Amino acid sequence: MYNKILVLGAAGQIGRILTKDLLEQTDSDLVLFGRNITDRLSIQNDRVELVNGDFSDEKTLEKAIQDVDLVFVNAMSRAQDIQVIAKVLESKPGIKMLGASMAGLHDDVPKALEEFAQQNLPSSYIDGEKESAQIIEDSNIDYTLLHLTWLYDDPSNTSYELVPTPEVLKDAQVTREAVSKAVIDIITDEDQNKYKRKGFGVGEPNTHYDRPSFY
Repeated sequence: MYNKILVLGAAGQIGRILTKDLLEQTDSDLVLFGRNITDRLSIQNDRVELVNGDFSDEKTLEKAIQDVDLVFVNAMSRAQDIQVIAKVLESKPGIKMLGASMAGLHDDVPKALEEFAQQNLPSSYIDGEKESAQIIEDSNIDYTLLHLTWLYDDPSNTSYELVPTPEVLKDAQVTREAVSKAVIDIITDEDQNKYKRKGFGVGEPNTHYDRPSFY
């Protein structure tokens, strides 16, 4: 189990859900990092430290990562930011990284879902995700990349499956609540080796559609 977790992008939708779940389901101390985070989050908890900063702010990241043994990266669409994060993590061997990436970066989704992504996401976003994943995969970091299919919210639905990359992820959607559950299940698993330097597609079982149902 990880004693102190740094959540980068903690004010994001998954970051907020994950923070709540970590406080309720683990004993880990949390460092919540983000732009103007003290204005955007109002958490009063002895286990929580709020740190204002950008992903590109190397010095602030270095301070925030002190005594941390796991980092969760909530957004990976800006490769220049991931380059900075990777540099900081590579200077601190022994820290685990979990990253929220996107599905389809390794030709690992059905053609219909690939085309849907190309039609509905800017090419710059997809290219940024690809480059960011490559940066992490080429590093010496102990990483696990979660390649998320299309996201929606439903607190009553935490169903998910992990599909090892580059096996095909057929699921078209998954809830943010399920992603949070997946993160907690991974970090509390006694066998951490099965996640070491690997990627997993994350989707809701039996949602093998050509597009997410909410579009």
